[in-house]
Amino acid sequence: TWTLCVPDTNCYTFTMLDAYGDGIINPGSYNISYDGIVVASGGSFAFAEEHCGIGICTPNCQISIPSNAISENEPCGADINHGCDDNWSISNFTIQDADDCSWGYIGNLCGPEDYPDLFVFMTKNSNYFYYSDYYLDTDPPNSFSMYAGANTPALEIPNQGLFTSPYVSGQTNTFEFSVGDDDGGFIQTIGWNNNDYLGSYTLPNPLTAGINSITTSTGDADVDYTAVAPTTMYTPLTNNSTMHGNFWAENNIRDTDWYDFTILNDSTIFTLNAISETPFNVMLIDASGGCGAAIVIDSTFAFGCDTINIQQTLQTGTYWLLTFPTAYSCMSCADSIDYLLDVSWTVNSILGCMDILACNFDPLATQDDGSCILPDGCTDSTALNYDVTATCDDGSCTAVVYGCTDLMAYNYYPGANIDDGSCCYAAGCTDPLATNYDANACIDDGSCSFTSACANSPITGLFISDIIDDQVLANFDNM
Repeated sequence: TWTLCVPDTNCYTFTMLDAYGDGIINPGSYNISYDGIVVASGGSFAFAEEHCGIGICTPNCQISIPSNAISENEPCGADINHGCDDNWSISNFTIQDADDCSWGYIGNLCGPEDYPDLFVFMTKNSNYFYYSDYYLDTDPPNSFSMYAGANTPALEIPNQGLFTSPYVSGQTNTFEFSVGDDDGGFIQTIGWNNNDYLGSYTLPNPLTAGINSITTSTGDADVDYTAVAPTTMYTPLTNNSTMHGNFWAENNIRDTDWYDFTILNDSTIFTLNAISETPFNVMLIDASGGCGAAIVIDSTFAFGCDTINIQQTLQTGTYWLLTFPTAYSCMSCADSIDYLLDVSWTVNSILGCMDILACNFDPLATQDDGSCILPDGCTDSTALNYDVTATCDDGSCTAVVYGCTDLMAYNYYPGANIDDGSCCYAAGCTDPLATNYDANACIDDGSCSFTSACANSPITGLFISDIIDDQVLANFDNM
């Protein structure tokens, strides 16, 4: 008998847990009294037994569900959007081999047994956690998924704190499994008694997904175990939406609902308004830290039918919104406990010109402020067509080119746009040494003539005579 003195103004839950699964066996029983009155009783149970509503308890309030609310699509009692709240698990143990002498064998005089009854036994922090049972008189390999002769869901290995069940911050767990041969010992005592011990192995943290092969500490058994990695599942959130979900919590396990959403612009204002029919929590988490190093941006609590309000400025990235009931028990699916999440996010506007053709286009602007300056003329003061009133160059500027612009002139230059007064209209001899030099001519027409510098008449009757080797005699008449 245990007697506890508690305030008489609170609501209490009585929860009894048994790790092995045989909590009370008939004809065992129990009674719970409050203020001298028996308020609950029970007999045999397996893993958990709980009684709710002891003392002064206030019923859950009621909220109205709007017609446009989006359902989380999670059946009550399931946890399909558990986010990071998932454990590693082991789906199979296979004892591949065991040393005959470790469990006894008549042929080599190691012991009195013909066949072993091998099993796997596991502890959590040195306390009972799992027992596979055994196959009677069966040589290895012996496979357990997860119990002898029975296929059951994988065995969860809670090696980190989750929001689904109570835990102490910073708490770590050590799991060790051992191989034994059943000889009538009572395994629940975590003492081997008459059973044969074939060694143990401490699971690493974290585990490695897939089939892992190990040899026990004594070297007497070879075991394969299959580890299954945690999964992450979220319900997507959309902007300007209202989500409708349900909470449940029983036997120290509670529902946790994880939502994810992505912000595409920096400086986005995120807003949440939430309400529930039971006391609850909401957390806003930056997903960049991952499940192992969650970055909590905001966390808040409210009583039933009180409103939670969160407003945060978020940068580009992915985020999680987590909500869960405060209690771990006494919320059955039949209670249909509702909650609503009203979410929206708005880009914090950056004013500026958003027209890419404008001279003052701002690539960071998210809202056009009407300040765009569009191309309206040539703004180069050295250009031929410079426009003193223009504020945004339109690429039309024309460079100044000097030359003769008269088509009738001999030296007309088609590339010139400014006449420099060099146009020429007279052709003639432009050589000052010529006898017919014309000072007004600007284009030489090839008519230049010149006088001879020699005053005598040219020679006549020229002939050559008396040629000897390289010498000749030149003869002519008038010299």
